[in-house]
This record gives sequence, C-alpha cells and structure tokens, in this order.
Amino acid sequence: MMKRIICLMLVLFCIASIMFTGCCQKKETGIKNGTVEDPIMIKIAHDNSVQTPGHKAIEGFKKEVESQSGGRIKVEIYPGGQRGSIQDTMEQTRRGDIQMSFAATSLLIQNMPELAVWEVFGLFDDKVHAHRVLDGKAGQKMMEYLEAENLEGIGYMEIGFRNFSNSKRPINTKEAVKGLKMHGYNSVQIKAWEALGANLSSLSWNEVFTSLQQGLIDGQECTTESFYSAKSAKVRNSTRHKNTGL
Repeated sequence: MMKRIICLMLVLFCIASIMFTGCCQKKETGIKNGTVEDPIMIKIAHDNSVQTPGHKAIEGFKKEVESQSGGRIKVEIYPGGQRGSIQDTMEQTRRGDIQMSFAATSLLIQNMPELAVWEVFGLFDDKVHAHRVLDGKAGQKMMEYLEAENLEGIGYMEIGFRNFSNSKRPINTKEAVKGLKMHGYNSVQIKAWEALGANLSSLSWNEVFTSLQQGLIDGQECTTESFYSAKSAKVRNSTRHKNTGL
C-alpha cells in the first residue's frame, strides 16, 4: 500500500497556513505494508494548544486516515510542545523521527529565508485574493524552497489576517502606529513596523501577554486565530483591534 511513510508538516502563517510534506530518510521499518496488527505509524507533533484550528485539522486528518486505511495506518498526535520547539519538531520531521508538524512561517524563515515573502505588509487584498495566490502557481513555487530542508509542500490552510491591538488608541491610519511600543518577531516585520514609527521590543511570544499586562509594551499584532487562542483581548479593557491588511 505504501512504499514509505510520507512525512507531513503544516506551516501556519498570515491569512493561511502553508502545508508541506517532509521527505523522510528511508528506513527499513517504513518500507512495508501496514496491517491492523502491525500498522504504519504517523507521529504528529506541534506547539499549538488543542483548541487551535491547526490541531483540529490534524485531528480530522487522523480520523480520515485511520478510517480510510481500515486501521492499517495509525496517527499519534503530540500537541502543546510535548516534543519540543518548532525547530525541534522540524528537525525530527527531517530525520523521520516524526512524520508531521506545523508552525508559522515567521518561525521558519531562519532556515528558509525565502518564506519571508509571506510576511510582507499588504500582500493580499482580501481572503479570496490570498487563496488565489497561495493555491496557484506562486504558492506552489514557494514550496520548492522547502526541498533543501528535506520537506515537500502540499497545501495551505487559512487562520486569518493579522490584527493589531493596543491599549493607547484606535489604529485607523498608519500614522496612529507612530510611537507605540510593541514586540517584534522577525526581520521583515520588524523593519515594516519601524518604518511606521513604532518602537520594537525583542520578546518571545510567551512574554507578550505578561508584558501587555505590566504595561511594558503598548500593543502587539498576530493572526486572528492567535489573537483568540492567546485571549489577548482580555489583557486590558481598553485594548482595540484593527485589521492591518496584511
């Protein structure tokens, strides 16, 4: 049924997640036909919580694969960073220790700088435009850069446009960003926010929520899904949101 296990990785970013497969190193244990008694195992690890769309998509993947294979393929899921950071799970996927993971492209551009193109401000007009680009030739072409990392792209999944929140004022114009203190997370986005006059602080995502509570930064920006799962809107009652159009 299968000559080898295909390693899969989902990458979340901007309005969509980029889905890609990792081409595992061949192992003798992977060159077999799965049976109910001795099934092929697909291990999936990621650092998202179980409430996120990415995790729910993988649960759907597990249900479909196990059902369609009649139990000859089994899927194990390790959410919430159980197997380490994004860099850890990407390396494990490359080696074939696990067969699937997912992460924001902003966390992967250190290894694959070409993916930074998806971080550019104002790249898409709307959701329809984004899907047309990502599902078309441009999206497929960008996946070719994954091959150097022993990964192979397979598709994209939506998680929402990026939004900005802050405790100072509504952001209805680009001038309103000037002077706000916020966190930065990759070189492309940092340069873009600095060009608008924002003051960037180098913080990890895990530090952002506490920093907002303590007033160390004025605001932050992230995807719609991340905004919801991190409960950022509850940091301060005066926090306001504005779609940045990314």
